[in-house]
Amino acid sequence: MLLLLWGDFIYKLNGCVALITGVSHENGIGAAICNKLAAQGVNIFFTHWGSNTDWVKKFECSIREYGVRCGNLEVDLADPSAPFILLDAVTAELGPPNILVNQSFSVGGIRLIT
Repeated sequence: MLLLLWGDFIYKLNGCVALITGVSHENGIGAAICNKLAAQGVNIFFTHWGSNTDWVKKFECSIREYGVRCGNLEVDLADPSAPFILLDAVTAELGPPNILVNQSFSVGGIRLIT
């Protein structure tokens, strides 16, 4: 059992809802985080962008094999309306999230200055 310590409080993670962003391929950090949390009984909702549809379906099924609920949304987090759409989607499917893992990353908008 995984417990989260926050100040003087200890939280049991089993049954919580985690929102994990940036889960776009099977060997990535996001997928590993999803697996670790699901193994502890945490329900998973993940975002992806431009991922292979077959992989997303298989990954969602593999998360459900832990006995947890799982949902996903393909969303461009650079869109200003994305946080609202995402929060509505996760809440409708799994309930309000207790855990946020924001680990998405994009280099599209970064320009190196030399």
